[in-house]
Amino acid sequence: MAIKIQKAALNQAASLTKLAMLSKSYWGYDAEFMQLAAQELLVTEQALLSPLFDYQIAINPYNVIEGFCALSFQPQLSTKCKASLKLDNADFETETIFELEALFVDPSSFRKGVGKALFKHAIDTAEQLNCNRILIQSDPYALDFYLKQGCEQIGLSQSNSIAGRTLPQLQFTL
Repeated sequence: MAIKIQKAALNQAASLTKLAMLSKSYWGYDAEFMQLAAQELLVTEQALLSPLFDYQIAINPYNVIEGFCALSFQPQLSTKCKASLKLDNADFETETIFELEALFVDPSSFRKGVGKALFKHAIDTAEQLNCNRILIQSDPYALDFYLKQGCEQIGLSQSNSIAGRTLPQLQFTL
């Protein structure tokens, strides 16, 4: 399948939200779960306009959206002390960290290379912007996908939308 990756348009916010909900619901989550997750899966026009987010869509030759991803820019100050514990002698380095906020594929396009193409595009974008690593809070059902792409699991993190739920925390080092 020939897939083209391009920047998401402002008028696609509702379509991307619908796709995220469809993709998430594929895994058999019940209606209560989906309702709790809805706010986190919402793609807004504000997010599409934000300079801190990069939303990209994968479209097929018929201009149908097959998936999308979103990177957020998370510049962090990482302190690395070379020789001394004295603060005035510390060597500070800026480490640029991005977060893959979303990567959703229409279930009819699973296992057709759409997710892989979107992930590769996210990595290429991060590399062009001198990113050191990409953090990912993964759905448990997507964990194997990310591990196959070269990510490493670095722990668990609390879900932002479901109290008491922990999710795999991954990173991709560039």
